[in-house]
Amino acid sequence: MKNKKLCPITVGNYFFKKFGEKDILKLNKLVYYSYCWYRVLVKKSLTFEKPIKTKYGIFFNSLLNSVFNGDEKQRYISEPIPYKNFTCISNDISKLLDKIWTMYGDKDSVYLSALCNKDAKNLIVGDYIPNKVIHKNYILKENSAKRK
Repeated sequence: MKNKKLCPITVGNYFFKKFGEKDILKLNKLVYYSYCWYRVLVKKSLTFEKPIKTKYGIFFNSLLNSVFNGDEKQRYISEPIPYKNFTCISNDISKLLDKIWTMYGDKDSVYLSALCNKDAKNLIVGDYIPNKVIHKNYILKENSAKRK
């Protein structure tokens, strides 16, 4: 996979446009899961922005701050998030994002946050990926099982 790094907004908009996901908190988690899977499988960063750890969980600043300021009314989007530097998503990345949706799309943001933040006190965003659901060995095992 030789791909250009994407903006988290571009990845979030993919889930909105293709699957109709409107919850900005869930979009953030789906982008994070995509980021983790891509790091493990391709050994590169999917996005040019790294996720950050806060007391509320893991987020991409650009994606969260683009529409959500803590007001519950702004938690849901009704159209793609505006972003002027549009980048096309390659077929390889589309396949990965579709897989992420298949695995996690039926879960709500609370579930995905709990899954993601299970090891929050020991979490280091970067090379270390927490817990068994997005751990490197789990991703490699799931990826090889899907290919068979």
